[in-house]
Amino acid sequence: MEQDIKIKIGSILLIIGISTFFLQFLFVLYGFGPIISIIMTLVGYGYLLKGLSYRNRGLAFIISGLCFIIPLVVYISITSNSSIPWADLIITTYLILIFFSILIFILPGIYFIFYSFESDKKEYHGRLVSWLVGITIMTLFCTTIITVAGGAIASSRPGADFRSFFNQNFMVCLGLGFVVGLLLIGLGILSVKAQVSGASVPMGPS
Repeated sequence: MEQDIKIKIGSILLIIGISTFFLQFLFVLYGFGPIISIIMTLVGYGYLLKGLSYRNRGLAFIISGLCFIIPLVVYISITSNSSIPWADLIITTYLILIFFSILIFILPGIYFIFYSFESDKKEYHGRLVSWLVGITIMTLFCTTIITVAGGAIASSRPGADFRSFFNQNFMVCLGLGFVVGLLLIGLGILSVKAQVSGASVPMGPS
């Protein structure tokens, strides 16, 4: 019964979030509206996954991944046959997003389906997938911020542009993003444990 409630709540939030986001996109509305819609969509997606069985959860992951990957593949084929400025940068970015989509959706989905029949280890498998997805998302988020910030600084210098910075420094930014992502996850875990134990996280020397 509890699983059915999670599925219903997740489905409702997911439909409302996606619908309101596209309505705001069509009417060119900005501000906090789209952000709220995205948050509602993510929360609904999480509730929906929690209510599904491991096998169906894996299928949902794979379908979600394909919904990201297939449009990116189409965009790559269109971009590669056009004269769009900086097409190489666009194609490279799409390939990176496809790679991260595989890590976030496809591989966890296959993992869930493969281990869906091992009931005695389901909790362990769920935690393992959560760590993979969490670290990958934080790495992508931090890498994007570091790359954009570094590219913006590089672009302000004479004779430099974002494309040259990206091509020369992306792997460095990826490594920094991975390290920063792990640090943020570690700080989050420490904060949660400190709140549970009634202690406070040290903020520095007094």
